[in-house]
Amino acid sequence: MKVFRLLAAALAAAVLLTAAGCAEDVGEGSSAIPSPTIDYPVDVFDVTVTACPQRIISLSPAVTGILTALGSDAQLVGVSDPCVTERELPRLGTSLAPDTEGIAALKPDLIFTTTALSTSDKKALEKDGALVIPVAGAKGYADLSGQYTMIAQAVSGAITGARNASRTFDRLDSRLKALRSDHRIRIVAYYTPSLLIPAGGLASELLAFAGGVNVAPGERADDAAVAASGPEAVLCAEKDTEAMAERFPEARVIPFDVTALEDSGERLIAALEGLNAALFEKGEKN
Repeated sequence: MKVFRLLAAALAAAVLLTAAGCAEDVGEGSSAIPSPTIDYPVDVFDVTVTACPQRIISLSPAVTGILTALGSDAQLVGVSDPCVTERELPRLGTSLAPDTEGIAALKPDLIFTTTALSTSDKKALEKDGALVIPVAGAKGYADLSGQYTMIAQAVSGAITGARNASRTFDRLDSRLKALRSDHRIRIVAYYTPSLLIPAGGLASELLAFAGGVNVAPGERADDAAVAASGPEAVLCAEKDTEAMAERFPEARVIPFDVTALEDSGERLIAALEGLNAALFEKGEKN
């Protein structure tokens, strides 16, 4: 397990009190004052964090969404190309192809990546002293609560982070469980016009909260196979709706930002709330 001192002076208590990500705990979605003696060090994802990070880079859309939901996105100084943020931040490639020079120039003390990060890239990112934390993608919805906890503890400390994660996740979870689901609607969802979300896994669980049952017969199933699965609705990017309506005339075609399923934060919840409303609205098929 790797132990790394995030700041050379171990972040004196006065610095901790004024850091953007270590502000006073004032409610949901807010980071809080971590105690230098109680909250750190903390072990997350097999890595030991010894002090509150001040400059964070996220190469994972899921982690970025979680940091934003937690109220810890003020600590972000850069993100991966696919991440969605309210602030304009430097774009630094992806975990598969990180911009190591751009990342080094930002002098981060903590970098979240996905497990797709190669060993050589990890070494390159660590060479200037940054702590790298690979975060495996959640396999199912039950994993998300644990991810919230560990990410929050990394950026806010053991006790403070756990408290903030619990409040934040419970709030988002309650919104999902409040979605209308009078019955289940058979759906397929396209990442691109030729790439489907396969049935099973986290994405399908999330779509189920919105009232959809993913019946996709595979990632690259042809139109005949998809039609044979009997979808009542087809989800796709807005620009593809007309073409999809021609391909699947028996189904409703609903514009949906499938990339929101990778967010794991407020953007995800808002997308599923919108989908739920669209699936259960009254009216004619598209």
